[in-house]
Amino acid sequence: MAPRPDQARRTARDLLRALREEARVWLYAGEDLILIAVAAILLAAGLLVVGQSIGGLIHVFEGDRNVAETVVGFAETALLALILAELVRSLLVTLEGAGLTPEPFLVIAIVAIPREILITVVQIPTATQVRELMTPVVAELLGLTVITLLLVAGLAVVRRTRTPHTEALEAREEARKEP
Repeated sequence: MAPRPDQARRTARDLLRALREEARVWLYAGEDLILIAVAAILLAAGLLVVGQSIGGLIHVFEGDRNVAETVVGFAETALLALILAELVRSLLVTLEGAGLTPEPFLVIAIVAIPREILITVVQIPTATQVRELMTPVVAELLGLTVITLLLVAGLAVVRRTRTPHTEALEAREEARKEP
């Protein structure tokens, strides 16, 4: 006895629904694998940056390098390590099931700007070489300052307008930290 047409359609719909559900499971697993791999790579890069900073400090104590250059380099790599750590943290939050929020990226940008300022300040010529009030380096520093103020204002707005989802995620993160 052949199945009725409505039964065949229902069976085909059920089969497609089951196939979509199975595909969704595999796609989520693939997404998690990619997030874990990227987080591991960023973590390894952060550890390498920290190791490089420590190596630079050791060379200063041995007298092999200029102290001022090493301190600026150490600050620069420390800020880079903070950026990498914040990226890893945002990936971990995503793995826990939360969506991406703008807050970690604002923090990364706010940390990246002092790093850029450090690089720019090293390029500033000595006072006897400056003849103009507004040099390209000073203009860049002013631009970076304005961008920093805008990013901090944006971060304040994001933190002020938290959603219940964000608060629940933070409560879960705090609960994980407590023994």
